[in-house]
Amino acid sequence: VTQITITTVTQTQTWQGYYGDIVGTITLDDAQNHTMYDWYAAEPQGEVYAASQEVTNWLTVHCFNYTNNGSRHTYTWDSGARSTTTTNVLNLTELETGNLAWSLGLLSGDYDGVDETFNVTGTIVTSRTSTGYTYEDHAEFFVGTINISAGSCPATNTYESVCVNKTDPNEQNQFKVDNSFCGSDPDNYKWDGTEDGNNFQEVLLTVNDSETIIYTTIIENRRGDNDTDIIGFDNETHDFQLLVGDDGHAGPKQDTSTPYYFYVEIE
Repeated sequence: VTQITITTVTQTQTWQGYYGDIVGTITLDDAQNHTMYDWYAAEPQGEVYAASQEVTNWLTVHCFNYTNNGSRHTYTWDSGARSTTTTNVLNLTELETGNLAWSLGLLSGDYDGVDETFNVTGTIVTSRTSTGYTYEDHAEFFVGTINISAGSCPATNTYESVCVNKTDPNEQNQFKVDNSFCGSDPDNYKWDGTEDGNNFQEVLLTVNDSETIIYTTIIENRRGDNDTDIIGFDNETHDFQLLVGDDGHAGPKQDTSTPYYFYVEIE
């Protein structure tokens, strides 16, 4: 009789990923979309949104609440500046196990569930070491004029690449800031695309009286002094990386794709 230890890697059946680059133009337009002036933005700041339904009114956008119970209630948002009464039907159970076209076909306790992926406390993991994790709040941002304050929404971050020593991968934190090693000495250093960081942040939003889920990623150029692309999960530079739910579990939706409406806001 022999004891063996088996380690396996399984592709998720719950999530799809989008990534890419963004260039844009900021315009000064009238109501008929005539442009008086425009500004080209090679490295824009802003957000990318993937919504499960068309969003016609962004003025009530706010953080997705896992424990919504479908009741009519009043809440405040926009950093406490606004108050409204709404019926918020969508909750964690409906998103994970419900019958909506964008429900994810999960079972309670699945390791790749929504709340296992998006931290309800609004924090993201910025590094992992042998002694534990380091966390920080997701960044503050605006959806139009609506302020989404730091650490207020369920949040996660997708992986980025760092330069590591080929002979001693545990030294990766030593070279996390200085990526020049991988360019100047490829024999001894390589890119590792499984590192946590704060450059590709994502949160969950919704809107009033709606079952809409809005997967929202902050374009990595969120700081005014940052005009370079971050090296993403695949060792290539990207402006954004975005997780969206897509039920690929065995069942009626296994061979169908979940449609999303994509929106981009640049500043």
